[in-house]
Amino acid sequence: RGASRVHYCERDPRNISLIRKNAEKLGVSANIELTRGSAPQVFDRISKQFDLIFMDPPFPDDNMEALLKSVFDRKLLSKNGLITIQRFRGSKDIEAGPFELLRKHRVGDSMLWFFEYPLALKEERSVTT
Repeated sequence: RGASRVHYCERDPRNISLIRKNAEKLGVSANIELTRGSAPQVFDRISKQFDLIFMDPPFPDDNMEALLKSVFDRKLLSKNGLITIQRFRGSKDIEAGPFELLRKHRVGDSMLWFFEYPLALKEERSVTT
């Protein structure tokens, strides 16, 4: 949907196979990067920034505060980037740490959470990155 490049982080081999097959069918295999593993470990191996980070963790393993901290510490989000998180709607609120909650949106049994840097951090990140 308009992205020039997508980096997938997936730990389930069946889903990895499905992602590859779908990318081939859509003719976008050259535009994807796929890393096997769980988000915290994969984040440690990534050294680029993203304009959009979409996280859809397995609901029982939801540890969003640690993932958001890792995104911040590793500088994975560009200064004007957006983080979208899909979670079970009954999940507890997310302590966003350095990020600012823009809004939450209910979709069926899920909630979508949208985060960005607050203005002061956007300005700071533009100087340091």
